[in-house]
Amino acid sequence: MLLNIIFSYNRAMQLDYLLNSSLKHLKIDYEVAIIYHTTGDHHLGYEKLKEKYSKYPQIKFYEREPLKLSLIQNLRYSKKKKEELSKKDNFKSLLEKLLRKTSCDFVMFNTDDGVWLEDVVISETVLNLIRYNGQSFSYRMYVGKNIEGFPEFVKKWGDIYLWDYYAEKEITHWTYPFAVDATIYNTKELLKILRKVYYDSPINLEGNVVNFAINKKLLGIGLGPITSTLKGTVINRVSTTTFNPALKVDPKKLNEKFLEGFSLELVLPEENGIVNVVPVEVNIIRGEVKENLYSIDEFGKSVQGNFGSEGSKTQMQ
Repeated sequence: MLLNIIFSYNRAMQLDYLLNSSLKHLKIDYEVAIIYHTTGDHHLGYEKLKEKYSKYPQIKFYEREPLKLSLIQNLRYSKKKKEELSKKDNFKSLLEKLLRKTSCDFVMFNTDDGVWLEDVVISETVLNLIRYNGQSFSYRMYVGKNIEGFPEFVKKWGDIYLWDYYAEKEITHWTYPFAVDATIYNTKELLKILRKVYYDSPINLEGNVVNFAINKKLLGIGLGPITSTLKGTVINRVSTTTFNPALKVDPKKLNEKFLEGFSLELVLPEENGIVNVVPVEVNIIRGEVKENLYSIDEFGKSVQGNFGSEGSKTQMQ
Protein backbone atom coordinates (compact mmCIF):
# COMPACT_ATOMS: atom_id res chain seq x y z
CA MET A 1 0.00 0.00 0.00
CA LEU A 2 1.03 3.60 -0.69
CA LEU A 3 1.04 6.43 1.86
CA ASN A 4 0.33 9.71 0.07
CA ILE A 5 1.53 12.58 2.29
CA ILE A 6 0.21 15.98 1.20
CA PHE A 7 1.70 19.24 2.48
CA SER A 8 -0.74 22.13 2.75
CA TYR A 9 -0.72 25.72 3.98
CA ASN A 10 -3.70 28.11 3.81
CA ARG A 11 -5.12 26.43 0.71
CA ALA A 12 -8.19 24.43 1.76
CA MET A 13 -10.02 24.97 -1.54
CA GLN A 14 -6.98 23.98 -3.61
CA LEU A 15 -6.39 20.95 -1.41
CA ASP A 16 -10.01 19.96 -2.00
CA TYR A 17 -9.37 20.18 -5.76
CA LEU A 18 -6.33 17.91 -5.43
CA LEU A 19 -8.17 15.39 -3.23
CA ASN A 20 -11.04 15.18 -5.71
CA SER A 21 -8.61 14.41 -8.52
CA SER A 22 -6.85 11.82 -6.32
CA LEU A 23 -10.09 9.97 -5.62
CA LYS A 24 -10.82 9.97 -9.35
CA HIS A 25 -7.45 8.98 -10.78
CA LEU A 26 -5.34 7.03 -8.24
CA LYS A 27 -6.11 3.41 -9.12
CA ILE A 28 -3.90 1.90 -6.43
CA ASP A 29 -4.39 1.07 -2.76
CA TYR A 30 -3.41 4.15 -0.81
CA GLU A 31 -3.86 6.15 2.35
CA VAL A 32 -3.65 9.93 2.64
CA ALA A 33 -1.97 11.87 5.44
CA ILE A 34 -2.40 15.64 5.16
CA ILE A 35 0.18 17.67 7.08
CA TYR A 36 -1.09 21.22 7.27
CA HIS A 37 -0.79 24.51 9.11
CA THR A 38 -2.76 27.73 8.89
CA THR A 39 -2.96 31.40 9.81
CA GLY A 40 -6.01 33.57 10.44
CA ASP A 41 -9.37 32.10 9.47
CA HIS A 42 -7.86 29.50 7.16
CA HIS A 43 -8.26 26.90 9.90
CA LEU A 44 -12.02 27.06 9.28
CA GLY A 45 -11.48 25.85 5.74
CA TYR A 46 -9.58 22.80 6.99
CA GLU A 47 -12.28 22.06 9.55
CA LYS A 48 -14.74 21.99 6.66
CA LEU A 49 -12.42 19.68 4.73
CA LYS A 50 -12.22 17.31 7.69
CA GLU A 51 -16.00 17.14 7.82
CA LYS A 52 -16.31 16.67 4.05
CA TYR A 53 -13.79 13.83 3.89
CA SER A 54 -14.77 12.13 7.14
CA LYS A 55 -16.56 9.49 5.04
CA TYR A 56 -13.18 8.45 3.62
CA PRO A 57 -11.36 6.60 6.43
CA GLN A 58 -8.17 6.47 4.37
CA ILE A 59 -7.83 10.29 4.54
CA LYS A 60 -6.46 11.76 7.77
CA PHE A 61 -5.41 15.28 8.80
CA TYR A 62 -2.40 16.20 10.95
CA GLU A 63 -1.89 19.80 12.03
CA ARG A 64 1.63 21.09 12.60
CA GLU A 65 2.17 22.32 16.16
CA PRO A 66 4.70 24.71 17.74
CA LEU A 67 7.66 23.13 19.49
CA LYS A 68 7.15 22.89 23.23
CA LEU A 69 8.83 25.81 24.99
CA SER A 70 9.70 23.62 27.97
CA LEU A 71 11.67 21.31 25.68
CA ILE A 72 13.49 24.21 24.03
CA GLN A 73 14.47 25.78 27.34
CA ASN A 74 16.01 22.50 28.54
CA LEU A 75 18.30 22.31 25.52
CA ARG A 76 21.92 23.43 25.91
CA TYR A 77 21.69 26.07 23.21
CA SER A 78 22.45 29.77 23.15
CA LYS A 79 19.66 32.27 23.79
CA LYS A 80 19.67 33.21 20.10
CA LYS A 81 19.35 29.56 19.04
CA LYS A 82 16.48 29.02 21.47
CA GLU A 83 14.69 32.07 20.05
CA GLU A 84 15.06 30.62 16.55
CA LEU A 85 13.68 27.28 17.68
CA SER A 86 10.70 28.95 19.37
CA LYS A 87 9.53 30.03 15.91
CA LYS A 88 9.68 26.48 14.53
CA ASP A 89 7.11 23.70 14.66
CA ASN A 90 7.09 19.91 14.76
CA PHE A 91 7.11 19.36 10.99
CA LYS A 92 10.18 17.10 10.95
CA SER A 93 9.17 14.97 13.94
CA LEU A 94 5.57 14.70 12.71
CA LEU A 95 6.60 13.60 9.23
CA GLU A 96 9.09 11.03 10.47
CA LYS A 97 6.60 9.70 13.03
CA LEU A 98 4.08 9.08 10.24
CA LEU A 99 6.71 7.22 8.21
CA ARG A 100 7.82 5.23 11.23
CA LYS A 101 4.33 4.11 12.22
CA THR A 102 2.78 3.45 8.81
CA SER A 103 2.33 -0.09 7.53
CA CYS A 104 2.61 1.18 3.94
CA ASP A 105 5.63 -0.11 2.03
CA PHE A 106 5.68 2.95 -0.21
CA VAL A 107 5.36 6.69 0.27
CA MET A 108 4.98 9.70 -1.98
CA PHE A 109 4.57 13.39 -1.27
CA ASN A 110 2.38 16.00 -2.91
CA THR A 111 1.72 19.70 -2.42
CA ASP A 112 -1.73 21.27 -2.35
CA ASP A 113 -1.34 23.06 -5.69
CA GLY A 114 -1.21 19.87 -7.76
CA VAL A 115 -3.87 18.03 -9.75
CA TRP A 116 -4.00 14.50 -11.16
CA LEU A 117 -5.06 14.50 -14.81
CA GLU A 118 -4.64 10.86 -15.82
CA ASP A 119 -5.30 7.51 -14.17
CA VAL A 120 -2.39 6.12 -12.15
CA VAL A 121 -1.76 2.38 -12.39
CA ILE A 122 1.61 1.06 -11.21
CA SER A 123 2.89 -2.41 -12.11
CA GLU A 124 4.19 -4.94 -9.62
CA THR A 125 7.50 -4.84 -11.49
CA VAL A 126 7.94 -1.17 -10.61
CA LEU A 127 6.82 -1.67 -7.02
CA ASN A 128 9.18 -4.61 -6.53
CA LEU A 129 12.14 -2.62 -7.84
CA ILE A 130 11.40 0.04 -5.21
CA ARG A 131 10.56 -2.55 -2.54
CA TYR A 132 13.85 -4.43 -2.85
CA ASN A 133 16.14 -1.59 -3.98
CA GLY A 134 14.77 1.27 -1.92
CA GLN A 135 17.94 3.34 -1.72
CA SER A 136 18.26 3.36 -5.51
CA PHE A 137 14.84 3.27 -7.23
CA SER A 138 11.92 5.70 -7.23
CA TYR A 139 8.97 6.31 -9.57
CA ARG A 140 8.23 9.90 -10.71
CA MET A 141 4.81 10.64 -12.21
CA TYR A 142 4.99 14.30 -13.19
CA VAL A 143 7.44 13.53 -16.01
CA GLY A 144 7.03 11.76 -19.34
CA LYS A 145 7.83 11.95 -23.04
CA ASN A 146 5.36 14.84 -23.32
CA ILE A 147 7.36 17.13 -21.01
CA GLU A 148 9.63 19.78 -22.56
CA GLY A 149 13.34 19.05 -22.27
CA PHE A 150 12.92 15.27 -22.36
CA PRO A 151 16.56 14.10 -22.36
CA GLU A 152 18.19 11.51 -24.60
CA PHE A 153 19.58 9.53 -21.67
CA VAL A 154 16.04 8.56 -20.57
CA LYS A 155 15.33 5.15 -22.11
CA LYS A 156 12.10 3.27 -22.71
CA TRP A 157 11.92 0.03 -20.73
CA GLY A 158 8.78 -1.90 -21.55
CA ASP A 159 5.82 0.36 -20.77
CA ILE A 160 7.79 2.82 -18.58
CA TYR A 161 10.88 5.02 -18.77
CA LEU A 162 14.12 4.47 -16.86
CA TRP A 163 17.03 6.83 -16.29
CA ASP A 164 20.13 7.61 -14.22
CA TYR A 165 19.64 10.76 -12.12
CA TYR A 166 23.40 11.30 -12.20
CA ALA A 167 23.83 10.99 -15.96
CA GLU A 168 24.20 14.78 -16.33
CA LYS A 169 24.97 17.71 -14.04
CA GLU A 170 22.50 20.17 -15.57
CA ILE A 171 19.48 20.48 -13.29
CA THR A 172 16.35 19.00 -14.86
CA HIS A 173 13.40 16.88 -13.70
CA TRP A 174 15.53 13.87 -14.61
CA THR A 175 18.66 14.86 -12.63
CA TYR A 176 16.93 15.95 -9.41
CA PRO A 177 16.86 12.75 -7.31
CA PHE A 178 14.24 13.75 -4.74
CA ALA A 179 10.99 15.70 -5.06
CA VAL A 180 7.95 16.46 -2.91
CA ASP A 181 5.67 15.96 -5.90
CA ALA A 182 4.27 12.66 -7.16
CA THR A 183 7.35 10.48 -6.69
CA ILE A 184 7.10 7.07 -5.00
CA TYR A 185 9.82 5.88 -2.60
CA ASN A 186 10.48 2.94 -0.31
CA THR A 187 9.11 4.10 3.05
CA LYS A 188 11.70 2.56 5.37
CA GLU A 189 14.68 3.47 3.20
CA LEU A 190 13.51 7.06 2.79
CA LEU A 191 13.01 7.37 6.54
CA LYS A 192 16.65 6.37 7.05
CA ILE A 193 17.64 9.29 4.84
CA LEU A 194 15.28 11.83 6.42
CA ARG A 195 16.57 11.06 9.91
CA LYS A 196 20.03 12.20 8.83
CA VAL A 197 18.91 15.45 7.19
CA TYR A 198 17.94 18.76 8.79
CA TYR A 199 14.71 20.34 7.52
CA ASP A 200 11.81 22.23 9.06
CA SER A 201 9.43 22.74 6.12
CA PRO A 202 8.51 21.12 2.79
CA ILE A 203 10.66 23.73 1.04
CA ASN A 204 13.98 22.88 2.63
CA LEU A 205 12.96 19.23 2.97
CA GLU A 206 13.26 18.87 -0.80
CA GLY A 207 16.44 20.89 -1.26
CA ASN A 208 18.31 19.40 1.70
CA VAL A 209 17.41 15.80 0.83
CA VAL A 210 18.53 16.40 -2.76
CA ASN A 211 21.91 17.65 -1.52
CA PHE A 212 22.25 14.68 0.83
CA ALA A 213 21.28 12.19 -1.88
CA ILE A 214 23.72 13.70 -4.38
CA ASN A 215 26.54 13.64 -1.82
CA LYS A 216 25.86 9.98 -0.96
CA LYS A 217 24.85 8.97 -4.52
CA LEU A 218 21.47 7.71 -3.31
CA LEU A 219 18.14 7.44 -5.17
CA GLY A 220 20.07 7.29 -8.40
CA ILE A 221 17.67 5.36 -10.65
CA GLY A 222 14.45 6.97 -11.83
CA LEU A 223 11.37 5.29 -13.26
CA GLY A 224 8.38 7.01 -14.77
CA PRO A 225 5.29 6.67 -16.99
CA ILE A 226 5.27 7.28 -20.72
CA THR A 227 3.05 10.33 -20.24
CA SER A 228 2.98 12.49 -17.12
CA THR A 229 -0.08 12.14 -14.88
CA LEU A 230 0.17 15.17 -12.56
CA LYS A 231 0.49 18.93 -13.04
CA GLY A 232 1.30 21.75 -10.66
CA THR A 233 -0.95 24.82 -10.84
CA VAL A 234 0.47 28.26 -10.11
CA ILE A 235 -2.55 30.37 -9.19
CA ASN A 236 -1.03 31.90 -6.06
CA ARG A 237 1.93 31.86 -3.71
CA VAL A 238 1.53 31.33 0.04
CA SER A 239 5.17 30.88 1.06
CA THR A 240 7.00 33.88 2.50
CA THR A 241 10.41 32.27 2.09
CA THR A 242 10.40 31.84 -1.69
CA PHE A 243 9.74 34.16 -4.61
CA ASN A 244 8.28 31.72 -7.10
CA PRO A 245 6.28 33.28 -9.94
CA ALA A 246 2.53 32.77 -9.59
CA LEU A 247 -0.82 34.36 -10.29
CA LYS A 248 -2.37 36.54 -7.60
CA VAL A 249 -5.60 34.69 -6.92
CA ASP A 250 -6.05 35.58 -3.25
CA PRO A 251 -5.94 32.52 -0.93
CA LYS A 252 -7.99 34.46 1.64
CA LYS A 253 -10.79 35.01 -0.88
CA LEU A 254 -10.66 31.36 -1.94
CA ASN A 255 -11.02 30.33 1.70
CA GLU A 256 -14.00 32.64 2.21
CA LYS A 257 -15.69 31.26 -0.89
CA PHE A 258 -14.93 27.69 0.15
CA LEU A 259 -16.68 28.32 3.46
CA GLU A 260 -19.65 29.63 1.47
CA GLY A 261 -19.89 26.31 -0.37
CA PHE A 262 -17.94 27.05 -3.55
CA SER A 263 -15.39 24.68 -5.06
CA LEU A 264 -12.52 25.24 -7.46
CA GLU A 265 -12.69 24.65 -11.20
CA LEU A 266 -9.57 25.17 -13.34
CA VAL A 267 -9.37 25.23 -17.12
CA LEU A 268 -5.85 24.11 -17.98
CA PRO A 269 -4.09 24.75 -21.31
CA GLU A 270 -4.31 22.02 -23.91
CA GLU A 271 -0.52 22.11 -24.27
CA ASN A 272 0.72 19.24 -22.10
CA GLY A 273 4.47 19.82 -22.15
CA ILE A 274 4.88 21.91 -19.00
CA VAL A 275 4.98 20.58 -15.43
CA ASN A 276 3.79 23.74 -13.65
CA VAL A 277 0.99 25.48 -15.52
CA VAL A 278 -0.85 28.78 -15.43
CA PRO A 279 -4.56 27.97 -15.93
CA VAL A 280 -6.47 29.48 -18.82
CA GLU A 281 -9.28 30.15 -16.35
CA VAL A 282 -9.71 30.03 -12.59
CA ASN A 283 -13.37 29.60 -11.68
CA ILE A 284 -15.31 28.80 -8.53
CA ILE A 285 -18.64 26.99 -8.68
CA ARG A 286 -21.58 26.31 -6.37
CA GLY A 287 -24.38 24.41 -7.98
CA GLU A 288 -25.31 26.29 -11.14
CA VAL A 289 -23.46 29.43 -10.03
CA LYS A 290 -20.04 30.04 -11.57
CA GLU A 291 -17.71 32.96 -10.86
CA ASN A 292 -14.61 33.67 -12.91
CA LEU A 293 -11.66 34.81 -10.79
CA TYR A 294 -9.06 34.87 -13.53
CA SER A 295 -8.67 34.48 -17.31
CA ILE A 296 -5.32 34.22 -19.04
CA ASP A 297 -3.68 37.60 -19.66
CA GLU A 298 -0.23 39.05 -20.31
CA PHE A 299 0.76 38.76 -16.66
CA GLY A 300 -0.18 35.09 -16.65
CA LYS A 301 1.83 34.54 -19.81
CA SER A 302 4.83 36.21 -18.14
CA VAL A 303 4.42 33.96 -15.10
CA GLN A 304 4.42 30.89 -17.33
CA GLY A 305 7.46 32.24 -19.16
CA ASN A 306 9.41 32.44 -15.90
CA PHE A 307 9.46 28.67 -15.59
CA GLY A 308 12.61 27.27 -17.10
CA SER A 309 12.59 24.12 -19.22
CA GLU A 310 13.87 22.28 -16.16
CA GLY A 311 10.73 23.28 -14.28
CA SER A 312 12.43 25.14 -11.44
CA LYS A 313 10.73 28.36 -10.44
CA THR A 314 12.71 31.55 -10.79
CA GLN A 315 12.10 34.89 -9.16
CA MET A 316 10.19 37.31 -11.35
CA GLN A 317 11.95 40.54 -12.19
